[in-house]
Amino acid sequence: MDIFDYIQNRAKTEIEPVMEEMIPRDGKPEEVNKLIWEFLDLGGKRFRPVMSLLCCETLGEDSKKTIYPAVAIELFHNFTLIHDDIEDNSQMRRGKPCLHIRNGIPLAINAGDGLYNFVWETIINAPMPTNKKVESQKIIVKAFSEVLKGQATEIGWHHKKEWNIDEEKYLQMIGGKTGALIGASCEVGAYCGGATKSKRKVFREYGEAIGLAFQIQDDVLNVVGDFDKYKKEIGGDITEGKRTLMIIKLLQKATPEEKQFIIDALDKHTTNQQEIEKIIALMKKYKTIDYAKKKAYSIVDKAKKKMERKIEKGEARDKLLEIADFFLTRDL
Repeated sequence: MDIFDYIQNRAKTEIEPVMEEMIPRDGKPEEVNKLIWEFLDLGGKRFRPVMSLLCCETLGEDSKKTIYPAVAIELFHNFTLIHDDIEDNSQMRRGKPCLHIRNGIPLAINAGDGLYNFVWETIINAPMPTNKKVESQKIIVKAFSEVLKGQATEIGWHHKKEWNIDEEKYLQMIGGKTGALIGASCEVGAYCGGATKSKRKVFREYGEAIGLAFQIQDDVLNVVGDFDKYKKEIGGDITEGKRTLMIIKLLQKATPEEKQFIIDALDKHTTNQQEIEKIIALMKKYKTIDYAKKKAYSIVDKAKKKMERKIEKGEARDKLLEIADFFLTRDL
């Protein structure tokens, strides 16, 4: 079984049953529960909660100890996707029109709010000792705050038409928007597995690093991926005007005329296919796609080496390392 099938199998047998326990499919009003399941049933990789289970198992504990915090993180992730799609004016999610496209913005926002409420119900109602619930919430709340800051930073760049962004600022932004939640998945799993504070930090930093690589690869797939596998519109990030690592490096290398064309196209959120293809061609010309891929590989390589030094070898740890490799080579 390859690592993707492994993740999907554990998600289906361990994570999703708890999701259904927490969010009844026939719950009322159906404008909340039905819409939430309309979104959740689109699928998703579910790797965040599975990483939480693996981090707990790496320390020799039963993964059931972290199942509810892991599910809460997965629900939060999906809540952010519903709202992000509205903020970004995205059209496609997981191969289908976005929730707000199918049902309208008001109902989609409300469904997202409902999903956020279920995040906390999952933690509050978890069959865990009170002290474990409280500490798990602290880990998760900290990550949620970082996600909010990362999202606010990115939206702020758009609002201010800010293009004076370097690689460090970009990595800080995605470290909050994407890295923090994966880091929390790993840390809460380690905590529930009895890790010391120093080991919790090792797991959290591993997850955060993997999150950076995941986001960079996601940006790459958005310009060179196969829609049938990626399930989102190719070039959609250009239409959204996203400041990706590829765009940042491209603006540093392009001629003044090319730079102005790129900025103008992204600022107006171009849907012109010729303009989108021209920007992708410029990325290839200046090898900024290759640069982004190499950066992701470098981040993962460093994170894996630290994990191998600090955490004892075992089947669960090896699966965590496999997940990191999957993020680099994935095409979906």
